[in-house]
Amino acid sequence: MIFLNIGIPGTTGHDFENSLDENASTLTWYTKPNTDARQPLMEKIIFGELTCYFFVRWETRAPFTFIGNGKLKAYNNGVKTHQGYTCLKFITNIFSDQLTSPAEQIEPIEEKDTAKLQSYFKRQIFEGSWPMNISL
Repeated sequence: MIFLNIGIPGTTGHDFENSLDENASTLTWYTKPNTDARQPLMEKIIFGELTCYFFVRWETRAPFTFIGNGKLKAYNNGVKTHQGYTCLKFITNIFSDQLTSPAEQIEPIEEKDTAKLQSYFKRQIFEGSWPMNISL
């Protein structure tokens, strides 16, 4: 699961140039600082071994909205952001019609309500195999 801010800095102060082109169903997003394409998790995303589920928000502290899952279209390693961080830049095609949106099945996900989100994905997507701890 990927949580992104679009057009606003995150609560940590990081301000990435994430963007969503709804007409092209394309999401451009950046990884955390100091992330490299050779890291195991990034390799899984790059080689299509991991399905990413994207949640975004356009307002600070607003609930995240599920926009779909994606397939990597392109990436650049070692991109410098305008804040000077070195990251990976991903361009991902978003597919929302392959899944039933969690937003249709559960209440909006509040910033600190990860238990509800984890419970949902354990039942619906990962069938009890939770791949990582999520901290919002």
